[in-house]
Amino acid sequence: MTRVAPLRMFVASLMASMAFWTVAAICLVLPVAQTPYVHADGSPDNAPVRAVGVLIMLSPLLLAVLTAAIFISAFVLQRFKRLSPRSIATMVVTASLGVATLLVIDRHFGWRDQLYYLAGFFSFLLTAFSTSAAVWWKVARAASSISPACDPQIDSLPQQTR
Repeated sequence: MTRVAPLRMFVASLMASMAFWTVAAICLVLPVAQTPYVHADGSPDNAPVRAVGVLIMLSPLLLAVLTAAIFISAFVLQRFKRLSPRSIATMVVTASLGVATLLVIDRHFGWRDQLYYLAGFFSFLLTAFSTSAAVWWKVARAASSISPACDPQIDSLPQQTR
C-alpha cells in the first residue's frame, strides 16, 4: 500500500490529466491533416475541423473534470488501502472498456460495426489511460526518492516498510 500526501496526489492527478489529453491531442491532429471529404455538391466537408475546434474550446473544462476524477479515484483507493499498481491497472482497463462501450452502444450498423468501433475506442482509451496512470504513479511515487529534509510533506506521512 502506498501513502501519498494530498498535495502531491493533486499534482500527480493534474499531470496525469495532461498526459491523457496529450495523447488525445495527437489523435485529434490526424483528422485535420487528412484531405477533407467532399459533399455531393462539391463543397468540402469540414466536420473534423469543427469537431477539433469544439474540443479545443472545451479542453479546460475537460481537463478539470478529468483531474477531479483521477484525484477522487486515487483518494478513495488510498482511503481503502488499495492504492497499488495492480488496482490502478484494473481501473484503467475497466474505465477503458466502460467508456468504449458507452461510445459504441448507439451504433446502428450491426454488431460487427460495433465490435470494430469497440476495439478501436478500447485501444485508444487503453493507451491514453495507461499513459495517464503511468504519469500519475511516477509523479506520486517521486516522494519516495526524495529525502525528508527536502520535502516537508514526507514528514507528515507514516514510514513504510519495503
